[in-house]
Amino acid sequence: MARPIRACRSSRAQPRPAYSAKGYEGGSFATLYLSPADYHRFHSPCDVNVSRVRYLPGSLWPVSPAGLAGIDSLFAQNERICAFMNISGQPEQEGLCVVAVGATMVGKIRLTFDSLTTNCAGAKAVTRDYGEAYGTPLPRLAIGAEWGHFEFGSTLVMLVSAEAGRIDFREAGTRVRMGSRIGFLRPIAA
Repeated sequence: MARPIRACRSSRAQPRPAYSAKGYEGGSFATLYLSPADYHRFHSPCDVNVSRVRYLPGSLWPVSPAGLAGIDSLFAQNERICAFMNISGQPEQEGLCVVAVGATMVGKIRLTFDSLTTNCAGAKAVTRDYGEAYGTPLPRLAIGAEWGHFEFGSTLVMLVSAEAGRIDFREAGTRVRMGSRIGFLRPIAA
């Protein structure tokens, strides 16, 4: 569990408040590798509101099995965008975080709801908060809505807090297609 939580942190950037990682401790995660032959767009796994995104510049190591075996904490070193989301119908807390990780030949990650992109010369870490309190529209995404893409294949790391739900365990290398069930959301107590 430590690797994906660190995926939203960087040793070169100021650390985020403890609640960013702490909220996912005890939760579950999935690492979704998109090979060059795969579909490179990513979609909302459920109805969500994007509360903030965090861009962390970094390296562009290959995310292949050989790269993962040879580079310690590769997902925490590579350039990435972390999208923190509130799951619709659940308390206003960030119960879902999806990290789009750049890789060799995947210098660009683009979002549909924001002009933020990756692999820009001299880039610095950026956090963008959304919502009325910040004077920016709150991106609302329906289940299946496209919210970004890689300009080639790469990896998504999805974290779900224990309070929000659970991602089911699958063996490494198991193929997952858009629309496939990969976990569940917890019902909200009335």
